[in-house]
Amino acid sequence: QLNSGSGLAQTFGELTNDTVVVPDDFKLGGETLMRLDLIRRFGIQVCGIHREGRRILVPAGTEMILPGDHLLVLGTLGQIGELQHWFETPEPAAPAA
Repeated sequence: QLNSGSGLAQTFGELTNDTVVVPDDFKLGGETLMRLDLIRRFGIQVCGIHREGRRILVPAGTEMILPGDHLLVLGTLGQIGELQHWFETPEPAAPAA
């Protein structure tokens, strides 16, 4: 069912997309999107990955995130900022087993 209420429009209005670069020293590089669970952790949807001149659009949960990847993400500015900070943390919290 579609909801055209003002609350929903306001929520969508807060969304933006941006590119976030996975640092070369990211300790969890090689983990899959499913395992990192960025949607639950930050509310971030990864819409694409740019890796070594190759684009992966709408990546599957089995796709690994590698150091140097450029991620096209969808979320609020706050969520994207939290993700960027997490990537830059020397010892990011590992995903739950």
